[in-house]
Amino acid sequence: MKPIYELTFKMRELRHLLGNPTASEFAERHKITEELLQKLETDTWLQLSRPDLVTLLTLAESVSTKDKRFELLVTRPHPLWSTFTEDGPTLLFRPRDDKAQEYDWAHALSAELMRRTKLQATDAHVFARGKPDVGALIRCHNTILLGSPKYNVSTEEAICQIVGRATPFDPSDANRRRLPFQFYFDNWTDVAGNRTSAICDQATVDRPAGISIEVGPDKVRHLPLTARHGPSPSGWDIGLLIARRFKVPNAPSAYVTTIVVAGHSSFSASMVVKDITSGDVYIGDALDNERTVLRFLLCGWRRGGPSHEPAFEPVTRARRWFAPGEAREMAELLKTSVESKRHRRDPPHAD
Repeated sequence: MKPIYELTFKMRELRHLLGNPTASEFAERHKITEELLQKLETDTWLQLSRPDLVTLLTLAESVSTKDKRFELLVTRPHPLWSTFTEDGPTLLFRPRDDKAQEYDWAHALSAELMRRTKLQATDAHVFARGKPDVGALIRCHNTILLGSPKYNVSTEEAICQIVGRATPFDPSDANRRRLPFQFYFDNWTDVAGNRTSAICDQATVDRPAGISIEVGPDKVRHLPLTARHGPSPSGWDIGLLIARRFKVPNAPSAYVTTIVVAGHSSFSASMVVKDITSGDVYIGDALDNERTVLRFLLCGWRRGGPSHEPAFEPVTRARRWFAPGEAREMAELLKTSVESKRHRRDPPHAD
């Protein structure tokens, strides 16, 4: 597998060495916005301007001594991929249609994942001879599941076991409350037919197409998303990453990792693949002690082709990774255009 690294700023340590100024004092003194400071301290930043980087490196140099240099930037092998070695198979669950055929967009997504990671993955259905026990496989093998439960029923089984201890395919309210999010699609009934889901449902007037995220006990924030098949020239989409480290049964020193990549559309799922294979998602020690990582990616898109043959491209500066508790802030962000100057604090990069 290609090495993938995690880059982190030792921002809290730098701030401590500078005398622990408040966020507002730091921002005023060094011309770094409080928003950027918070993102650097939590490693949720995505882009950094050259002037800001020069400022930060200069500050790091100022607290270094002759005997001990302060390293502001630190890299390490990315913890998301640390168990993916050549010692055992990596199982891949791809979205399939009713005839067990892979969708074209899913084939492109899995091919992109393999190209970017150089992984040699084994189709999970082939490995399990057509009847995979998802719960058993994710605890014994490094596993990647692509696509939301809308197109990949194995994803639903994995999510229910990893993050909610819910019953897969049970749409009852009591069961759904065990899960931290729900997808709503305009075409759910067209795609699913008679299939039910604990995670996906048909969009309604009260719950338009988008995703509902639990932000506290009995508190849910719904994030409506722009329909890409409509007339809008640009809009928002949301993807998600779920990861869990497992101790292998009867092998206490061995660990495996399950990664779930899903999106409200294939566009946002592809953006998640891009970020996790380039190391742009900060994980830190969140996977330690068999804990679960749940992150959402809010990503902007714009049309890149004529209306009769729509193609979509990402708006790089309009992109935010966020935790479930930050859904309220994201709801406010969704009210703005992806082209808004609000998203232009960082220099534009090629999309």
